Amino acid sequence: MHMAFSSDDGLLATGSGDQTACIVDMPTQTVTHTLRDHKSSVKQVAFRPGHDNIVATSCREGVVSLWDLRSNSQTPATSMKTVTGLTITGDNTLVAPVRHPQPFTTIVGDHSVTFRAGRSSYGTYNTSRGPPSIQDPRSNVSITSLTFLEQGRDHLFLTAADQTSHLSLWDIRVNYNSRRGCSVPLSLIAGIDSHQGKGNRRYGINSLSLSTDGARLYSVCRDNTVYVYATNHLILGHAPELTSQGPSRRQKSSEIGLGPLYGLRHPMFITSTFYIRSSLRKATTHHEELLAIGSSSPANGPVVFNTNEKLFRKPVVQKDCLPIYNTGTWLTGGHNAEATGTAWTSEGDLVSLSDDGTSRVWREGTGSRQHGWGWADVDAESFEDDD
Repeated sequence: MHMAFSSDDGLLATGSGDQTACIVDMPTQTVTHTLRDHKSSVKQVAFRPGHDNIVATSCREGVVSLWDLRSNSQTPATSMKTVTGLTITGDNTLVAPVRHPQPFTTIVGDHSVTFRAGRSSYGTYNTSRGPPSIQDPRSNVSITSLTFLEQGRDHLFLTAADQTSHLSLWDIRVNYNSRRGCSVPLSLIAGIDSHQGKGNRRYGINSLSLSTDGARLYSVCRDNTVYVYATNHLILGHAPELTSQGPSRRQKSSEIGLGPLYGLRHPMFITSTFYIRSSLRKATTHHEELLAIGSSSPANGPVVFNTNEKLFRKPVVQKDCLPIYNTGTWLTGGHNAEATGTAWTSEGDLVSLSDDGTSRVWREGTGSRQHGWGWADVDAESFEDDD
């Protein structure tokens, strides 16, 4: 279902539909850890930035588990003979035994919440009516996305689900194991007003991406919009939890965080399924920051958004008091079915995956006029040969 590399690319974490996650040592191409605790498909895996021994996993039944790969718990594979801590396989290859650590923290009932607080423009809550209430965990809440904040605040991570557009903020230093069966997040970050009303359709979140400097969070929503949050507004008021020197404590109630600052749209950007994922190209001396997202549009091509806010024009629509900008570039051609996953190479090229069974590599500034592939849908008669 999902894969993630460690910071040095030495480890690969995979989440699978067999209810497990695996850690693969890339130099030896062997599985070193099998993470078994979930009771449904593992939807997301993530390494803690700068601490590759800490791994977070989320699954379809709404549970998040945190693992320490340094745990001594291990189970050698059966029908193999162990010698001095190594295992001899059938071809006489020496491999280390596979470890099966237990999670040191389990978060249950993550997104089973109801907002009781009133709300004004730009996601600001009026807490006079009381904080959000935490309901009993629901078995049909799937944690679709999980991401840690940048180094320096990497003890915090965010989760999103398929049932609501709001986000939850968690601190790995807090013990969330609860006998009540429901964990309380550090903060609840507001979603979209029109999604919360009684009888209104709830749009879930497909994917979360963090900007290069960690100041912005990009949330891909099923209402065909990318909502952009300020990470400094995840908790309102004095928030020592946002610093590495913050206290480690057990949560008794949730704080409130601001909703999104604005939204991004494109006519060809459609999120019909939860398989649509985003990836961010970090800004470097050679490349500007770009956000790439798959799309379910009939034209079957991913969409790229330039995240430089100085380039945004006047918003085309106001939704729930939020400015929505119609921006982005559609990558035309190349796929004949829904484009789902995206990833960036170290050279700044984009790789897109599709249900047509192909992957394509897109290079900025180039295209194929012959095949109609390129970074934009350009009419052949609308540009000169030098363009």
